[in-house]
Parts: sequence; structure tokens; C-alpha cells
Amino acid sequence: MNISFAWLCDILNQQLFADEVADRLSVSGLEVEHIEKWESLPGALEGFVIGEVLTCEPHPDADRLRVTTVNVGLTEPLHIVCGAPNVAAGQKVVVATVGALVAMPGKEPFEIKKSKIRGAVSEGMICAEDEMGVGSSHDGIMVLPNDVQVGTAAADYFGVVRDTIFEIGLTANRGDAASHLGVARDVAALFGLPLPTLSGFILPTNTTVNKNQESSTKNGVQNDDFSETSGNRTLNDEGKDLGSNSEQSADGLSKALVDFPRKEIRGVSIEAGEYSDYYIGVALSGVKVAPSPDWLQHRLRAIGIEPKNNVVDATNYVLHHTGQPVHAFDAARLSGSVSVRFAKPGENLALLDGREIELSESDLVIADATGPQALAGIMGGSDSSVSENTTDLFLEIAHFHAGTVRKSAKRHVINTDASFRFERGIDRDGMLNVAHFLSHLILEIAGGRVDGYEDFEANPYQKRTIEIELSKLNAFAGMDYPADRVVGILKSLGFIVSGEDSLTLEIPSWRNDVSREVDVYEEIMRIYGYDSIPMSGKMQISLGNFQGMQKKSREDMIRNFFIDRGFYEAQNNSLVSADWYPEGSPLVHLSNPLSADMGVMRMSLIPGLLQSIAYNQNRQAKSVRLFEMGRIYEKTESGYKETPVLTVVAWGDMEAESWESPKRAVDFFDMKRWISALIQRLDSGLSIDDAGIEMVSKKWLKKAEVKGNAIAVEIPLKKLLKPSRKAVKYQPVSKYFGMRRDLSLVVDESVPFAQLQQLVKQSKVKHLSDVRVFDVFKGAPLEAGKKSISLSFFFNRNDQTMLDTDADKAMVKLMEVFENNGALIRR
Repeated sequence: MNISFAWLCDILNQQLFADEVADRLSVSGLEVEHIEKWESLPGALEGFVIGEVLTCEPHPDADRLRVTTVNVGLTEPLHIVCGAPNVAAGQKVVVATVGALVAMPGKEPFEIKKSKIRGAVSEGMICAEDEMGVGSSHDGIMVLPNDVQVGTAAADYFGVVRDTIFEIGLTANRGDAASHLGVARDVAALFGLPLPTLSGFILPTNTTVNKNQESSTKNGVQNDDFSETSGNRTLNDEGKDLGSNSEQSADGLSKALVDFPRKEIRGVSIEAGEYSDYYIGVALSGVKVAPSPDWLQHRLRAIGIEPKNNVVDATNYVLHHTGQPVHAFDAARLSGSVSVRFAKPGENLALLDGREIELSESDLVIADATGPQALAGIMGGSDSSVSENTTDLFLEIAHFHAGTVRKSAKRHVINTDASFRFERGIDRDGMLNVAHFLSHLILEIAGGRVDGYEDFEANPYQKRTIEIELSKLNAFAGMDYPADRVVGILKSLGFIVSGEDSLTLEIPSWRNDVSREVDVYEEIMRIYGYDSIPMSGKMQISLGNFQGMQKKSREDMIRNFFIDRGFYEAQNNSLVSADWYPEGSPLVHLSNPLSADMGVMRMSLIPGLLQSIAYNQNRQAKSVRLFEMGRIYEKTESGYKETPVLTVVAWGDMEAESWESPKRAVDFFDMKRWISALIQRLDSGLSIDDAGIEMVSKKWLKKAEVKGNAIAVEIPLKKLLKPSRKAVKYQPVSKYFGMRRDLSLVVDESVPFAQLQQLVKQSKVKHLSDVRVFDVFKGAPLEAGKKSISLSFFFNRNDQTMLDTDADKAMVKLMEVFENNGALIRR
């Protein structure tokens, strides 16, 4: 956000040092990220002076050149070779002296140097309009009036405006500082100046460029483009005119602003009262649309806004001065009453930027009898825009709900100065003052009269109060603040203060970010100055709890485990669409979501990973393996629950295509093998049966637009990182031969190997070192719903060679266990 330092000084009616203001603002929370100089003319005409041509003779070696001597106020005149056809002795001209930088439109700047032109010495350049940036003509040199003082700096003669521009990195909560008035309030509090108000500001209208500069002559023709008159006007607390030092405009404007009647002018209503609290419409007639005065054009250009005409420039000026977005409609192009409502199905709107958008039923609009005329809080429509033929205006000063404006701006990909401020909150109670201020400014620069205003208040403004205790402030800040200093700071920021040890504060209407005691503490501390807190001379260190280091180390172990197996770590947005989850799910909804696709907090990491798979599929990936460690959220009866989880998703080919191995897709058992190995690596107490490995549902695959099947597992990190309680036992590797026995069982198809494995463990067979599946068979001659599963049992002893009798005895015991649990032994 760009802030003009000269504009700030005008509001504060003080001359300050830009660097000091920038430093104090940055320390207090409004960080000045960049400072740059701005001039109304390129280079501020440095090195350009007013001179008088003393002599003008033809160049001896060039028919089109003239050799001149020019008095620029030095002890000796300058010798200058000039090619302009209209140069003559006795003229007052502008001279670019040696060292001056000339910047012509569309050309590279060049420096004036002492040189010889066809043998004649030239110590400068007599300038045309375009060579100074004051015009576009290059037909001849610019000739000034004869009464101009020789040696006058051209910058002073042409009224070059210089300014310093602050680029402020505004945080999202400081909507009150999104204007020059808002920043000026902070500056006033930091420097102990009176609190600036809109009503006390003097409009810098008709600012004099140079009182002596009443006319100029070019090629012998009088030109009155540079003459201006002087006059400033002030508004009181009600926005009434307090007078002027310019008799020329005092009568008409004073009468117009004093007579500011509240009456029905065309009918204003708010149909969407929950999303718009207050709407003011002001009717002006008899205005003349024309270019803005120089002071206004300079102010806007300094902060990066190109002037258009006096009416549009006035609305931009008021927005950047007050932080309240306003809009001007051509009243003649509006039909019937004006209402704030939601768009209806099938409605479109042609915007001021030339785009035509299809409106959503969630878009708040300003409509007349014919349909939408503006996208509320964002941009006006072209059908009712101000043009050079406009004479009657309908001015809008309104409040719109921040979330509604944000959603519409996001939906239509439109970011404007107006939406920026509505999204951060405006001064709800200051809108009528802004209406007076805007009306006054337009009357000052475009003429006309105020026919009246009408307003519609859907929700009355409620004053907000808060109580703080000085003892709690001191405990929070770690130092004792003087009570009178605390009260002074709060009053300087616009708070109304009552009480002594316990203070009751009425919060300023423009401070939407202040709602808690700690917010007030922060305001006091930042204005008092963090650098003003005394040092005790002691260093106090709080030793942290380092238990989290072990947790991080184990999380890094998980990362390395999957990366070693060809996985990539992903990080997806925590905000997703509610469409991913069944209706009635305990979702955590956002109050002001940016869009419907980001309306809830995720209940699972799987949807985001599936979208990442689809993204890679669309780029011809053959295999995608991803893992993510993040939080999932759900609403509970007592509040909200956050659960850190590990989610792993795999899709596509198991191995890269090769002659060495057949092509196959990654499957359930691949995922099971990875997770089993991870559990073993972590020495986790989690059972593989409780891991929850599953094929991703068809519904989710379809929504994510993933082709084929994907396998996923989502494990709470707390369970995964919980260590196993089993004591680690070490034993030497057996030096004796082992023995293998095979057994085929017929069981129900639903019986998993894990269930059989559990039976083996419960049997406590001696010398059994491992059991594996080596074959699974389904179909005839087996009964429907049955399967044959073949197991290998491995035996070994550490004290001697395993005997057949020992193995046979163990197998008998195992067969009895299986048969007792419903299995049929295939013999």
C-alpha cells in the first residue's frame, strides 16, 4: 500500500522528517518496506533554469542552427547552439545547463554536456515543452512571459511537486490503517500530535503553483493553461462548510453544503440486511465532468493511480484519504429505486474494466429497476458509469459484509482497492462524514449542487466497550506503565477512557481489530515503544521442554523410510470442499471461506493426495507414491479435535517396465509390506491389523478424477509412534540345520492370514521360527465361499539339530488348533 508523505503532513498540519516517521511506523507495527522519491515532472527539472536570450546569430557552418548567448543569472552568459526555428534575442526561455538530465517521452534520458557543434561551443540546451516534460510539442522552444525573473529555477516556475512515498506492508488485521487518515492517526499517537479527524481536514483545493505564473507565451501566442487561484475549505464535525479564503467559490459552496437535506431522492433499500448494514445515497446535479486540478492529479499519481476525470478522481481520493470505498453513478443512467440485493439466476454485469461476468446467486449487487449496476464492494458497472456528458450524480457510500465481498472477488478473480478495504473492515460509524466530505470535494472541483441524501440502515451501529486493569497490563508487559501515560496513549488513538485503576474504554469505530484486553495491551505497548522497555541488567532464560526432539527424530525416520522406497512427501491445503464427506459428518466449517472448494477443514489427508495423483496422471506418470504427515480436524461435542496423522497413498505400476519382471500394479499386499516394515523399523506397538490399509473408494477416485485403483492407509501418529512394550531379546543365530513342514488348510474366504497367524502364536509351538503363505487357491473342487491356503512352517533349535519327531509333534499340535477353529486339513 502506497502512502504519500506530503499527504500525511497535510492531514497532520505538521512538517515532519520522512525517515523518522518511517522508522517509528515500522517499529510500531506498520512496516515501511520501501521508500522512494516522486516528482511531478521527470527529474524534478534539476539543472533547468530560466534564461534570457541576449544574442542570436546564424551558425557559420550550418543553415538551420543558431549561435546564441543566454543570461541564466551567472557572471558570464552561456554560449548555446540552438536548432529551434523560433529562437530570437530578447526571449525568456528555459535552459538545461551542463549536467542536467533530459528525459523525453519514448527516448532514453541523456545528460547535457559542454560540446562543440559544427565548431561552435555549446554550454547547454534551450528547451522545448517535451524536453522538460511539461507538454508534448517539439515544434520549437518554449517562450515564457517577459516579466519572468532570470535565474529562477524551472522547478519553482513550473511548480514541480516533490513527494516521498512509503510502501507499507499492511497486515490483514489493520484495516483501519488502509488509508492516509488511518496512518496519520498512528503518526499522531507516536509523535504526540492531536488526533486527526476527517471533519477538521482542510482540502488542498486550488493549490497555487506559482502566483507569478499567470500566463506563458509559446511561439508568440498567449497560453493561460498555468494560471491557478488559491483557496482552502474546512469541514466541521457535521461536515458543514466553515468557510473559504477564496471569495470566488465561497457563496455557492457554503450554501450547498449547509443545505444538505435528508430526503427521499430515488428510493434506497437493503434487501440483504445480514450482508449490508448501512447505505447512503447522495444526489448531486449540475456538475461538469472535466480534468481534475493539478493538486489532485499529483496526489493520485504519487501513489500510483492515473487520473481520469474530476468525479472519478474525487472518489479515488476519498477512498485513499479515508479508507471508505465510494462510487459515483451517472444518475441519468439509473432507472427507478436503488437496492442492495443478491443477484438473480441468469443475471450478467458489464464491469468498468470491460469484462462481462455471469453473476452468481451469492454475489451481492447494487441494482436499479433494470438490473445489477455494480458488484457490491468491488467494482461498478459500465452501463451507469460517469462520462464526459454526465451532469447528475448518485453517490454511494455503503457498508458491505467482508466475507461476502471476499468471496465474490475470489469467484470472479477481481482485486480492487475497494475490495481490499471492505475485506479488512471499514469505519461503520464514519460513513456520513465521508458522504459530506465526498460531496464537498466534488462541488469544489466539478461545481453543481447537492439535491439531498437518503440512507437505509439495516443494522444500527453498536458502540463497543471493553474494560482493562492496569495491574494486568503491567503483568502482561513485564513492566509498570504510568497510569497517565496509558490514558494518554489510549486517548491519542481515539479511545474514550473512563476510570482509574480499572479503565472502561469505548473502542473507536474504525478499530475493528480490537475486541479483547490483549488487543488493547498491544496498542499501548507499541505506541509506548518496545524499545522503551527498560533492561533489568539480568539475562533470564527459560529452558524448553526437549521431549519434542525425540518425536521429530522419529518423524524424520518415517520420512527417510518412505523416501528410500521411492515415495515423495506431499503437503496439501488443510481447506477442502465439504463434498468429499458424507452429509452429517462432523466437519469444521469456516466462517468466511474464500470459496466453496475451501469451505471446511479436512477430515482426511487422502483427498488431497488423490488430487496430487490425478495431477501427475495428467502428465503421463505411470506410478505415483506419496506420503504426508499433517493434521485432520473434526467437530466434537466439547469443541474441535485435531489429530496428527501419517497418510500413505500408492497408485500405478509396482516396478518400472523391464524385461526382467512382469508388469503389475501396486496392490494391497505391497502397502501391507511397507507398513509392516515401518512398524518394525520404529519398534511401534501398533499392530498391522489395526493400521487400516484399504482400497480407496470409487466415489473418491471419481471425484479426484483418478483413473484406476489406489491403495491408502491413514494412521494417527500417536499410535504409530507409541513404542512397543516388548522387551528386546537377543539370541545367537543357530548353527544347526533347520527344518520345514508344509500344511494346506481349507477355510472361509473371509479368513485372513493374520487370523491364522494369531492361532499359531497362541499355540506356543516350540522351536517355530517363522510361518509363511506360499499358495492360495479358490474354485472347484472347493465349495463356494471357501479357499485353500498353503502355509510353510520353519523350525530350528540353538542347542542341537532339529529332529523329525520334534517337527512332527509340533505339526500335530498345530493341526489340532486349526481344526478346532473350523479349518479343514487337506491331506
